[in-house]
Amino acid sequence: MIGKTAGGLSQFFSRMEELNTVPRLAAVLLLLLCAAASFAQSGSYANRAEALKALSAPEPERRAEAVAWIAEHGTQADGEALSRRLSDENPVVRGLAEQGLWILWHRSGDKAIEYWRRALEANPNMGGLEMNIKGAEQLLAEKRGKMI
Repeated sequence: MIGKTAGGLSQFFSRMEELNTVPRLAAVLLLLLCAAASFAQSGSYANRAEALKALSAPEPERRAEAVAWIAEHGTQADGEALSRRLSDENPVVRGLAEQGLWILWHRSGDKAIEYWRRALEANPNMGGLEMNIKGAEQLLAEKRGKMI
C-alpha cells in the first residue's frame, strides 16, 4: 500500500507546483485531508514512535503520511511534534500539519466523550439526532459533576 501511495503522492507533488490559484489550492487541501484519513487507516506505522520518526524523513510523502497517522491516532501531547511541520518546506505537509493540529485539539482524551463525538460525526441521525444530543448532554453533565 505504501508503494502505491508514495507513487501517487510523488505525481501529486509534481502537479502541485503547477497550481497557483487559491481555489485550486483549497480544493487540493480538501483532497489531501481525505487522503490523510486513508493513509492513517492504512496502518503505515506500527506505533507512535515510528510515526514521530517519519516526521523528519527526507521525502515529503513520508512526512505527510506521518502527519496523517499522528492526526488520526495521536493525542494532544503530539501537538508539539505536528506544530514543527507547520514550517515544513513542502506546502502539502504544512497544510496537513495545520489540519492535524485542529484534529488533535478537538480530542477530549475521554473515551466516553470520544465515542459520542465519533458517533455524531459518522452519522448525525444514528438513532435519532435528539437521542444523540441528549446522550451527549447527559455525559457532559456527569463529567461536569465529577469536576466540581
